[in-house]
Amino acid sequence: MATAFLHVDYVEKEKIGSLKFPKGDVLIAEESKKKRVSLIDQAIDAGNFAQFKVMILFQDDTSVKEVETTIWDRKKGKVYLKDGVFIPLERIHKIKFN
Repeated sequence: MATAFLHVDYVEKEKIGSLKFPKGDVLIAEESKKKRVSLIDQAIDAGNFAQFKVMILFQDDTSVKEVETTIWDRKKGKVYLKDGVFIPLERIHKIKFN
């Protein structure tokens, strides 16, 4: 998951619900996909126990974006933030712990 991006747009968590996400995974390597799930699960534990926030680097239909938020859950291919807001798992490039 060592991907470099020239430009990343910061987005507020509340705006994510209005974004459009195309089908298809942004990661190619199976090992990267496994690592992504592992990091998301770690972030869920940190969020549920300590309301710890992480940076999520993800891609919608227009650009690569970043949001700082708490991850609450992961199920059925979706990563849930707060108030029912979610990002499709397959659209997440990276999770960064601050």
